[in-house]
Amino acid sequence: MFYGIYKIMFKKINIWVVLGVIGLCYLFVIFRGKNSKFKINKKIEKLSEVSKKIEDIDEIVGMKYIMAKIFRDKLNDYEKACQKLSEILDQYPENILTDAVMFELGETYHLMGNDEISKKYFNNVVSTYPETISARKALEKLELITGKEE
Repeated sequence: MFYGIYKIMFKKINIWVVLGVIGLCYLFVIFRGKNSKFKINKKIEKLSEVSKKIEDIDEIVGMKYIMAKIFRDKLNDYEKACQKLSEILDQYPENILTDAVMFELGETYHLMGNDEISKKYFNNVVSTYPETISARKALEKLELITGKEE
């Protein structure tokens, strides 16, 4: 009995440590600017190694999702962001963040100027997960893209 409680507590501490490290990396990028890209990439590599030791799928998906957001939003590395997001969909097609991951892929492709692929992801979110926040945001993006095309 005590072993089971210890195992649960250890698992929760693990995820909080990992998320704390990711959060620190995120803050580091915000406050240090683009001069710290090398250091951030090194820390993200370490986080990738840590993620290989985590067994809970939801924790792995969350970690890769946050790393993708850092690549896209703070480092402007859209290719790596797409790679991380695609990895999530390839390795864990039905996870708790599938709708958000698809939306972020659409958003990233839109930022890269590839509206055809972004529309595919936005439409997929709307049709597959119509009751989600991601679907509402995807509809807004689709209206923006189609309005720009006209």
